[in-house]
Amino acid sequence: MNFKKVNLLISLSVLALFEISAWGHAATPQAQAEAPVHGLVRAVAQATVTSGINLRIATLPFKTGESFTKGAALVTFDCSQLQAERAAAMATARAMHITYASNLSLARLHAAGRNDVAIAKANADKADAKVDAWNAQMRDCTIKAPFDGTIASEPMHAFETPAANQPIMTIVDSKRLEVEVIVPAKWLTFLKDGTPFKISPAATGGSYDATVSRISAVVDPVSQTVKVFGALTGDTGPIRPGMSVAATFEHGTN
Repeated sequence: MNFKKVNLLISLSVLALFEISAWGHAATPQAQAEAPVHGLVRAVAQATVTSGINLRIATLPFKTGESFTKGAALVTFDCSQLQAERAAAMATARAMHITYASNLSLARLHAAGRNDVAIAKANADKADAKVDAWNAQMRDCTIKAPFDGTIASEPMHAFETPAANQPIMTIVDSKRLEVEVIVPAKWLTFLKDGTPFKISPAATGGSYDATVSRISAVVDPVSQTVKVFGALTGDTGPIRPGMSVAATFEHGTN
């Protein structure tokens, strides 16, 4: 075998190995990272606390940044006037029930007519309804926490009198967080519930794990983008609601 034939065989062998390697590489699924998109961290549960009664605030047990548990009293009002009004209503109700009972006894003795008994019964029922109304207002004297959370802001102070439905405080559940991002609609070909992705908060840096929890049912017709929501998994560390993040998604390609 001459030298030229040896070189030709070596070249053909190298070419064959290269083609086999390239074919194997192309057949293996690869993870392709899409360009990062920007998102915002939100609390799963948050609320603005207001009141329908126009009364002076007696106590605000928690300050901004402090945590509380579900059912804890967030606000108490000075309801001394309501208590007096309820006491008067309860006294009126007792009197009406006495009158009703008296008329009922007289009716058994044929000393009172049916109308007298019916009117007394109606007055007693009306008095009971007023007591129920005052009891309902008394329940508004204390606002209890609907979930475990933290005081995010507190524009009102103790001894102030907020107007009806004026914000008293904002509360958030800072432990249950989600990320809202806007992605190209074409990503719907690989995004689904449970798809993992990474977020990097602009304020703190680092990388944290998240998974897609839900996808908006509507695509924006102008920008051809869609909202995607993700649940943070594992330790969220210093992440707080309101932080902006960069979100990175990967998907497999053939």
